[in-house]
Amino acid sequence: MKNIDCITVPEAREQVLAHTAAPVQRKQLIDRCIKRQKLTAAELKDKTPGAVLNVIKCRFGDAIEQLLTSGAIVQNPDGTLVRSQGKAAPTVKKAQRDAVVEPVIVTLLETSGKTKRDILNAVKEKAAPLLTGVSEQVLLSDAGRILEELIRAEKLELKDGVYSRIHESEEERAARIFNALSDEGLVEHSVNMLKRWYESRGYKVTEWKNTDSPTDGGIDGVITATDELGIQERIILQVKNFHNKNNRVKECEMREFCGVLAKDSATKGLFVTSSKYHQGAAKFAKDFKYKYLALIDGEKWLRLAAACGYLFNE
Repeated sequence: MKNIDCITVPEAREQVLAHTAAPVQRKQLIDRCIKRQKLTAAELKDKTPGAVLNVIKCRFGDAIEQLLTSGAIVQNPDGTLVRSQGKAAPTVKKAQRDAVVEPVIVTLLETSGKTKRDILNAVKEKAAPLLTGVSEQVLLSDAGRILEELIRAEKLELKDGVYSRIHESEEERAARIFNALSDEGLVEHSVNMLKRWYESRGYKVTEWKNTDSPTDGGIDGVITATDELGIQERIILQVKNFHNKNNRVKECEMREFCGVLAKDSATKGLFVTSSKYHQGAAKFAKDFKYKYLALIDGEKWLRLAAACGYLFNE
């Protein structure tokens, strides 16, 4: 994703909180926040991955994930998001704190080694604002414990008082970033990665769009590609992200996408998920004969990315 000078994630968090006084669906929430950015008509029309609209969308997605982790907003059983205002401050469990503190440490050490003082200062600066109600003493204790755990797991080393990252393979890096993607980030990177994959197979890609929105009609992305024989394919994507990898795509979700695919002018459909598919969903997709349909689970996504040399900083 391009480094576009627009709203930052901390600024996005403030706007998300301002729009969650009442329950709201995630896509509607992001749509409302985007409307406040005063984008031009041209910027709103450009849906190519990496364009300002989709960069902003991903930053709001990251902000939502951070606020959910910290307990500042909660997700209701119907999927709506709402601010925790007016309720007792939620107890921030160890797993929630670790999900915020560990990425701060790992990111800080990505380029160079740091002392423990540097690391603790970064935790206070970057993690504390995301974990309202958690004392500084608890956060610093968490940071010390996480450093020890990372050393035992041979992900960090400590030499002469400096903590450094142990070499991470491209596959490990890709899996780490992939598993941390927000819903919006998975859509963005899926369209980008599949464009790269088609090009690596000799296709000429003339259109690739991230269409994820409240009115997307079940289509999160579109790729138009032409092979060496001049045969044009229009491929539509449905993308389902699960932060709990034990969750699965349900048969009813597969049926809905197949209904969209049958009616659309697309020649192919790709159902992408960060997790896997329920047996019923996979069987329904296999039995769907009206148009070509392929399933891409998390493991296959990473294999395709490796095969075409896709990098997450693109």
